[in-house]
Formats: sequence, structure tokens, C-alpha cells
Amino acid sequence: MESRCDIAYCVRYIGKKAYQDIRIIVQIRNKLAHTDKKIDFSDKEVADLCTKLNSPGIFIKQRGERDKGDLEKEFEDPQQKFNISVAMIVDLIIDDIKAIINL
Repeated sequence: MESRCDIAYCVRYIGKKAYQDIRIIVQIRNKLAHTDKKIDFSDKEVADLCTKLNSPGIFIKQRGERDKGDLEKEFEDPQQKFNISVAMIVDLIIDDIKAIINL
């Protein structure tokens, strides 16, 4: 996954913030999947990684000032930050695929 992400960034298929978020998502996934302990998004290391995600801030800016307070409160939860980041990146990729198909 990481090498494909590197290639997508190098050929400018994705921007810097999406690239950074994908790398963080991979780290979170690996933390959750490759451990003998039972951990979730309340784990300090996982929660700290979630705070580094760019997508929730971008989403809040897109929604405007009217929803800012409610969204910031909602995105205090690490799993919500993770979920919105994954959804935004998937949406970005789907939009790009649609654009390629319609060429």
C-alpha cells in the first residue's frame, strides 16, 4: 500500500495532504492489526496518530463557519477523525476514476 501511495504522490495523482493522511491511515491500520494486545482507537498511540490526520480540518473548512463548532466537537473522537479521513480519500479516488472514465 505504501509504495502505491508513494507512486500516486510522485505522479501528482494525489496531493500532499492526502498523501500524508494515507500514510497515517496505513500506520493506524498496522497498529490495530499487528498486535497481540487488544487495542482500539482509545489507545494513546492510535489516538495520537489520528490527531495528525489532515482530512477532518479540510472537511470542517468545506462545511463553513455555521457547522464548525459541532464538527470540531464531533471530530474530537479519534475514530471519527479516522472514518472521515478514509471516506474523504475514497471519495477523492472515486471522483478521479469517474473523470478518467469520462475522458
